[in-house]
Amino acid sequence: MAGTKSLNKRARAAERKRLGNRVVKSRTKTAIGKARKVMSGGQVEPAQAGVEGAVRSID
Repeated sequence: MAGTKSLNKRARAAERKRLGNRVVKSRTKTAIGKARKVMSGGQVEPAQAGVEGAVRSID
């Protein structure tokens, strides 16, 4: 446990950021997985849309 007020505050902020980053990371991985699945189907239009969605989530 942090010993000073500023360290406690940093620990709370780090936890908030960690949880937010976990959500973003999960969404990004899901979008990439869906894009790969659609790309393996061989159809161009859905694959292009899937890749665009994945790129959007990365940016």
